[in-house]
Amino acid sequence: AWSLVALAQALAAAGDDAAAQQTFTDVRQTAAAIADPFWRAEALCALAQALAAAQQWTEARQTAETIADPFWRAAALRAVAEALINVGQIDNAAALLIRSWAQAQSPDELTRLFAVDASLLRTYPTLGGDLLAAFGWVEQVVRTA
Repeated sequence: AWSLVALAQALAAAGDDAAAQQTFTDVRQTAAAIADPFWRAEALCALAQALAAAQQWTEARQTAETIADPFWRAAALRAVAEALINVGQIDNAAALLIRSWAQAQSPDELTRLFAVDASLLRTYPTLGGDLLAAFGWVEQVVRTA
């Protein structure tokens, strides 16, 4: 799967969008076929990061959200958010982070999702409060479970 990810990235960088898209599809199918949940999650995380690098935002987010393992899901979502920030899509990054924080299942997952830089805070000064509210909600759910 990792070799296919590298190939898809190279194709996207070279401007061969059709071949890159087909290769990304092949990676997704290959990753889904990996029996071991750890390696499947890691492969899907690499795919989400590669899709974000290719600025295929919807596919990157959707791929990240399919990862069952909270560690790898958070890593993938954070990578997508960071890629959005790096290209100036602050609104989309904030929306992704807030949605991800609301769906986090543990304080550890929330911490891994913490991808806030100065541009995000300048645009959304209340973002810190949103994160704090998400931590409170997760703590409440964890304590009552």
